[in-house]
Amino acid sequence: MIKNTFTQRGIATTDLGESRPDPQHLRDHSSKTCLYFWRQYVTFISDRKLRGRSYPGRMPRLWTDTVESHRQEVREAILDAAGELVASRGLLAVSMSQLAETAGIGRATLYKYFADVEQVLTAWHARQVAGHLAQLTALAEGPGEPAIRLRSALEAYGRICRQRARHGGDAMTAALHHSRKVQQSERQLRDLLASLVAEAVAAAVVRSDVSAPELASFCVHALTAGADIKSAPAVETLVDLVWAGLSPASSP
Repeated sequence: MIKNTFTQRGIATTDLGESRPDPQHLRDHSSKTCLYFWRQYVTFISDRKLRGRSYPGRMPRLWTDTVESHRQEVREAILDAAGELVASRGLLAVSMSQLAETAGIGRATLYKYFADVEQVLTAWHARQVAGHLAQLTALAEGPGEPAIRLRSALEAYGRICRQRARHGGDAMTAALHHSRKVQQSERQLRDLLASLVAEAVAAAVVRSDVSAPELASFCVHALTAGADIKSAPAVETLVDLVWAGLSPASSP
């Protein structure tokens, strides 16, 4: 009779005689092998994270340091998908199935984060407004004379209004603007512009016969009303008109 030599890869070939391999030995070896490959996998993923994103496409497929950070990545991926769909199809054309497909997740996973399309779009819009506010704040607090910083902020806000209008869907846009977070951000925007206007008034480059908050509201309403302009150069023309209204030369 030929002796059992049992030559499984990773286990030294020995003469085991007529006896069967020890099950406990195989379990121990299997555990050590799995642990070794798991450590190699984690090291590989860590190296990828240091070089950039650790998942293909937009959907994060790997657990990060904590469950919360992973959930945040998934949520951001969903909002990124919403922005892509809004830009290509408009607000009213977005559906949950399209969001799940674009984000690279299942619909069941999507519903764990948002109950419906309106919640997704509201969260996406709030993120957009917060980003715009951060951009305008950076311009307002940057270097330069008050007039330069105010003009830069107005031009940036004009471009933002034009971009927002291009998404379409007036009814949905109006509904999104009624969210509490968006309203708070818009108040912060008016306060930011009012502060800039006050600096420009002190520098005698902006009219002083109207209060700074009222002038800030005038700027916001004028630029928002002209949001449907067709070209980028037209934004500068609109800002020129707003600037003329702020000028001391236009005072009665």
